[in-house]
Amino acid sequence: MTKKQSTNVVFYLGLLCLSVWIADFINIIFFVNKAVTLLWYSNVGLLATAIALLRKDSRLIFTLFCALFVIEGIWGVGFFSLFLFNKAIPGVADYAFAPSYSTKDFIFSLYHILTPIALLIAVVKFRKIYKHGWVGATVFASTLIFITYFFVDKAQNVNCVHTLSHCRSFLSFLYTFSNPSRLFLGLIFVTVVVYIPTNYILYQIGKRLRWKRS
Repeated sequence: MTKKQSTNVVFYLGLLCLSVWIADFINIIFFVNKAVTLLWYSNVGLLATAIALLRKDSRLIFTLFCALFVIEGIWGVGFFSLFLFNKAIPGVADYAFAPSYSTKDFIFSLYHILTPIALLIAVVKFRKIYKHGWVGATVFASTLIFITYFFVDKAQNVNCVHTLSHCRSFLSFLYTFSNPSRLFLGLIFVTVVVYIPTNYILYQIGKRLRWKRS
């Protein structure tokens, strides 16, 4: 496959991600009537991924890979664990199988699986690695935390900023602290445990495969 063909694949993935986000946007605004849902980490991540892929921006793609691949991957594992083996990972994807969750919303929730796959394909296609992708991932998370904490009603409880049952099930140790300390510690935790290791591992893989470094 030529370089042009590879970048075309990335562009088409961007179109797919954007189409899914637009469809989900229409669903949320006109049917669910809960616009604040668009500020969820994964939803913003899908839109950011679509923009990065359409722009063919390898640095932004790498950054979003650090921010989203593991987190969305965990959702995917939880989903397939329930779907194939009826074994739930508490607080991950079990809400999608609740009786109250419509078939339409179930289908839309599958973008959690699309995002990491699209980012992985794009990273492999571009073959470029960056040392500080984790910094951008931290900025991404920080921005969402700031917006959610200061501008979203606590009752909506977006991004686990305030107490939420399915968030407490896998982040219980953080809920021993009160905000804003909990948010600060949570950001440090996800940066150290997810973003930096993801960046390091992908960078080392890229070095072994002789990808372009930056």
